[in-house]
Amino acid sequence: MRLELPDIGLGTSGMTGDECVESVRTALETGFRHVDTAQMYDNEPAVGAGIRLADVDRDDVVLARYVFTPRTRRMAQRESVKSSRCLGQCA
Repeated sequence: MRLELPDIGLGTSGMTGDECVESVRTALETGFRHVDTAQMYDNEPAVGAGIRLADVDRDDVVLARYVFTPRTRRMAQRESVKSSRCLGQCA
């Protein structure tokens, strides 16, 4: 399976709380289909809430989650993904 990424996406670095929730929701409802976040942004729950609140089909949304550089070893990557506070909240 090949993943096709939209040409533009919403970066969420620096966004937190209600601002992040509303920015993600608004972006998706105005046509964005690619949202990125990272564990180090400390906003994964807000990103997930924005995705859930948006009036779009979740299957149409591409969520990119960056792994912090020191966690690039295979086992560390798995632990980073498992510890994501977005998993289970973004679906």
